[in-house]
Amino acid sequence: MNNREKFISTISEYGFDINKPFGISCSGDEDGVNLSVIIQGDDKKFWNSDARLAAITHLIGALDYKHDLDADYDVFQKYMLAILDSIGKAINWAAPYDEDRNIEVVKKFIEHALGSNIVVDAEQEGLIDQKEEDDIDFGI
Repeated sequence: MNNREKFISTISEYGFDINKPFGISCSGDEDGVNLSVIIQGDDKKFWNSDARLAAITHLIGALDYKHDLDADYDVFQKYMLAILDSIGKAINWAAPYDEDRNIEVVKKFIEHALGSNIVVDAEQEGLIDQKEEDDIDFGI
């Protein structure tokens, strides 16, 4: 079995449909790849980044830092800061702000968004302020 056949066999075992588009994102260093993510979603959404956004929000929501609290009490804050740092880097690349730190870029972006109608638009489109399926609104 060649490498292509092994790859197809492996991703098929995990439920990926090789006849639908998918993306592979990898990161690594001189020692090689140390993280690979395969993303596959609805054909209509895949090409306009909706599948990637869904994957990002899923991965953030799936973080399990509770078991790390014994080793480092501040692990939650450190994880959130790392996520916000990455977001700030992406924001600064797409819409440069005159800030030195990525976390400050996030702050400026949020301040700007809250002062505009984009927050209302994003809420109406179901992009933000989503509740988990098991969240219950008690109307309080």
